[in-house]
Amino acid sequence: CSAGSKCLFFKVWAFPEMGRAKGKQGGSQSAPITPPPFDQVSTDSTVPPSTTAMGPFEPALAKGNWDEPLRESRAMAELSEKLGLLERVRHVCQAVSIPLPGVVVVGEQSAGKSSLLENISGVQFPRAQNTCTRMPCVLTMLTDPTVTEPFAIVSMDPGFEGAEKCSISEVEDAISHLTEEHAVSSFISRNAIYVKVVRSEGPQLSLMDLPGVTHNSDQMENIHDVTAGLVEEYIKPEEVVILCVLPATSDFGNAEVIKLARKHDPDGKRTLGVVTKCDDAARMEVSDIVDKVLMRRSMDVQLKLGFHCVVNRSQKNIEDDMARKDLWAKEQELFEKDPRLRALPRDNWGTLGLMEKVARIQASRVDECLPKIRDAVRCKLGEIRDELSVLPAQLKSEADRQSAVDRVLHLVREDLRRRVRAEFISSNPDDKDLAIAPRVADLARGFRDNLREQNPEWLGKDQIDKVEEMIQNYSNGWTVDNLVGAQVFVIIVKRTFVEDGLLQDATDDLVDDIAEHLRGVVANVISLHSDTHGVLMNHLIDKSYDYIGELTQTARDLCGALAEAQQVTSTHHGGYMVKLMDFQKSWLGETAEQGKAMLETLLFGACQGDARAPKLTQEFLLMVEKARDQSQKFAVLETCASLHVYSEFLIEAFVEMVAKLVKFNMVEQLPDKLEERWRADLGVGMLETFFPVDDRLMQRRADLEDKVKKLQDFKDCLAKIRGSATELPPKTSLKRRSKATTRSKPTSRESYPEESEEKDE
Repeated sequence: CSAGSKCLFFKVWAFPEMGRAKGKQGGSQSAPITPPPFDQVSTDSTVPPSTTAMGPFEPALAKGNWDEPLRESRAMAELSEKLGLLERVRHVCQAVSIPLPGVVVVGEQSAGKSSLLENISGVQFPRAQNTCTRMPCVLTMLTDPTVTEPFAIVSMDPGFEGAEKCSISEVEDAISHLTEEHAVSSFISRNAIYVKVVRSEGPQLSLMDLPGVTHNSDQMENIHDVTAGLVEEYIKPEEVVILCVLPATSDFGNAEVIKLARKHDPDGKRTLGVVTKCDDAARMEVSDIVDKVLMRRSMDVQLKLGFHCVVNRSQKNIEDDMARKDLWAKEQELFEKDPRLRALPRDNWGTLGLMEKVARIQASRVDECLPKIRDAVRCKLGEIRDELSVLPAQLKSEADRQSAVDRVLHLVREDLRRRVRAEFISSNPDDKDLAIAPRVADLARGFRDNLREQNPEWLGKDQIDKVEEMIQNYSNGWTVDNLVGAQVFVIIVKRTFVEDGLLQDATDDLVDDIAEHLRGVVANVISLHSDTHGVLMNHLIDKSYDYIGELTQTARDLCGALAEAQQVTSTHHGGYMVKLMDFQKSWLGETAEQGKAMLETLLFGACQGDARAPKLTQEFLLMVEKARDQSQKFAVLETCASLHVYSEFLIEAFVEMVAKLVKFNMVEQLPDKLEERWRADLGVGMLETFFPVDDRLMQRRADLEDKVKKLQDFKDCLAKIRGSATELPPKTSLKRRSKATTRSKPTSRESYPEESEEKDE
């Protein structure tokens, strides 16, 4: 009955290996197997398809029913659902760099790749005498039971955003138009064209057609490097199935696409050879096509997936508008009746068998890649959600904006406080330059060392001569010789440390260095806590620079006044008089060495044993010896010794006061003062300008949310997909199938030990 025939047809079409019987010598019989009577075939859905004795397409072929040859059994329905799920999210996964299984069609120039895709999909691709495929073309075939008329969408966008539907017959022109529009700067473009075909039923899979590997072209000097590079780029992912398209009359072993496939698939577990133009081989007087396809000889290319022969439409067939069903009938007739080609087993020829074989292989790749895909989707969902969490929300109310400002100012203030109090610690070595307290202390130490270095060598001959000259020319003659250096002392201190700007210049440098460091740290902290609000962030940074500039000027003024006050030559430091009194006692030393030791002790103090401490020269010691009998010389040395001792105390005290002034006015109050200044500047009811609606961010958020939704749906569907348990049954010989048909109804695959053994083999 028709119902029974339909049921039988649904059960068996998907298994090409079941339609052949092995001969006694291991060869294949060319005659189709006669199906058993209907009443011997169980219609119970629990019986595995392997218990039937029908080939996948033989009922359709025998009746000439070519219109809808790809109807689905239960197993193929699961496979179709699995592949369809992948195809519907392929563009989303591609956008987030999650590789999915697919089929890449590669071949050399004019090998028949586009014709093969046309034969499989029913979509006509551009043809030309030379290179007709100039851009990668990703063809996605989907099914939708609600579709009454098949349609296609052609676009440069993998998501087909804004693309319009077109009829199947318009696809060729659409591809040509996009090629001319986008392959302008280069004859071969790396940009892909995406074609989606939707019809009510049929296989669901993705086919990627690439420009043929071309060695020479007048249109492009480096065409071989570009085309070969494209092939490698697409076949490298382990998830894809490689269809190497080879003309029947070509040397398979020397085909460059075979070599490239071996490079990235050395085991050949995902490479299938597709042999085109088999009618040419049939017309040749001598041809080893059968040996090459069956890989009989050691010299033949060995692929685990083997080779499959097809016949595509020729240019004349296209001009005659030959339908696919007529082509498939002609193809069957060629392989069944040609004296040479009929030696090929049924599993190795036919477009319909190729479609099923590709689906089977792709299903195997899907099952193998499912764990990796699940992990990739899970990780990518986490990454996208993390990105969403830091994207700024569009604040529409004044309360929301005020809350955002309060949060940012609070975070910035507390962060700066930690850095000011030396509580900031980071595991990143580069962040040490973003601390405040340690770096300001470093700058203060450098400030002190700089002043010490610039302090004149008062006990050196040059300075002693200058002091002696000033006393001789300006202070001598008013009173006794030992009291002539006091005014000279005051003048020299004022001129050296105040009028010549030694203290002021060093102080200005310190203040400027601290201000520069504070600007860098504050800008970094503001960016860290408000980078999602760009306008507010820039405003806060600008205002912080202004305020730090004000603090800098205040510190300059205070430190400048302190520097100017150093012309008042007075000190309450007890150590000053102690050193001078010890200096005078050194005159009473019995020997020159005793005098030298005493002088070094009183003049250089604790630094005496330090290798870096200055040493008294022999020249200075001679001056001391002479001064024993010359009171005026004594006054000169006493003045120089006073300058030496006093200048050290002056510098140490000045450094301490400057460091305190700078820290108090520029550092200690910075976090709180900045917050006060920002709040006064932002005001109330004026925040709208700092939180403008950002169309770019809104679009980014919408895109990420859409990806999260689709990936989450994809993840949920993946959780429901069974893995290898849904793989199609392995190839089984007719003898074993016949045994299987006599058994009682099994409940699991374990009921078929012979089939398991066959699968293991």
